[in-house]
Amino acid sequence: MGKWFCLRCKRSISGRQGLFCKRCLEVLSSATSDQLSTFLEAIDSPSAILGRDLTFINSNTLLDKMLKTFAHDLIAMKIGDALECLYAVKHGPCGKDPVCLHCGIKRVVDLTSITGEKFSDIPLVLRHASGEERTLHFTFGKLASATLIIFKNVAQVL
Repeated sequence: MGKWFCLRCKRSISGRQGLFCKRCLEVLSSATSDQLSTFLEAIDSPSAILGRDLTFINSNTLLDKMLKTFAHDLIAMKIGDALECLYAVKHGPCGKDPVCLHCGIKRVVDLTSITGEKFSDIPLVLRHASGEERTLHFTFGKLASATLIIFKNVAQVL
């Protein structure tokens, strides 16, 4: 296994620890919205901070461009609605269809929140409202009571 580095300060961390060293996790846990925005902009992939209920708390401009929206439009929107998940579009907002209980994103966000571990390059299938299925790769990491999500294969998203 390779070395792991804190996503914020680049210090060496254990592979199971998460995406951040303890010091940076404390700093980010009490960061303002502007500070979180600055942090997200430093990530070179579309990224966001999600609440446990899968709503966007903050996002970077790469994600905003990928989703063809503005950051203020994403705040409080659920990820399934933003990605135009088939079940969110056809059966009410994200999380309302019985199939949503098996949502890969929801499961990994819950697991990240419970264990504090990071999950890197996790392939998840998105059934888009167009009927098309796409496999997307994500990295997840705990950030206080929220989850950092990084989109890995942007070209295939929308």
